Amino acid sequence: TVRGEIESGAPVCTGQYAKSWKVKTTEENSQKLVQTVYSPTRYMLAHLLEKGHARRGGGRVAGKPHIAPAEAAGWPVAARAPLREALRCVREVLDLAAEHHLFFRRTPWLWGWKAGLPGGTCNNLHTALHTLACLTPSPQALAFWQECGQRLADLARLFRAGAEGYLLACRLAEALAPTVPDAVDRRGLDNQREAIFGHPMRGGGLIEELLLMVEELIFLSQQVEQPAF
Repeated sequence: TVRGEIESGAPVCTGQYAKSWKVKTTEENSQKLVQTVYSPTRYMLAHLLEKGHARRGGGRVAGKPHIAPAEAAGWPVAARAPLREALRCVREVLDLAAEHHLFFRRTPWLWGWKAGLPGGTCNNLHTALHTLACLTPSPQALAFWQECGQRLADLARLFRAGAEGYLLACRLAEALAPTVPDAVDRRGLDNQREAIFGHPMRGGGLIEELLLMVEELIFLSQQVEQPAF
């Protein structure tokens, strides 16, 4: 993570400067997640330590770059777009479900859901994608990404389209149940759910293929030591 890279690369005297760095979410919606890494108590030292500064009695203290290198860490630029696309697709599904009162947000990273809906698997995929995005990939993970990255983004788009259709059909069935209980074909709805979310007991579906790829990338990224967060 950027915070972990800054902490590990920061100049050390008492260690308080390195420990002062925090992360906060400054913008989050279905299109993007923006997080800011900052030092709330020692921000005035950041530029001086990064760039260096003049001595009071003459001369200059050399800087120790630790912020700029951290900003360049993590996934390479070419890999970021498909990964962000996958995150955006899953987040849009969650937002749609929340808008129609099928899911509800407990925390920024945990969602609740109405009984009988596949909220657990959606939550798992959302969390796994965020975990992957925060890791520094190993060479093995990058090699696997070359094989599956575009497939992951394509599957995420298919998942979004199918999941949104399924959830809207569930909402319609719920709304019409008191007056027209057979308005939505339950068997067709069950088949649609299994194709997208898998069987409640056996798994499968589009979401399982997505999760398997993401979990493999997370596993491969554990082959390198990750910065503390």
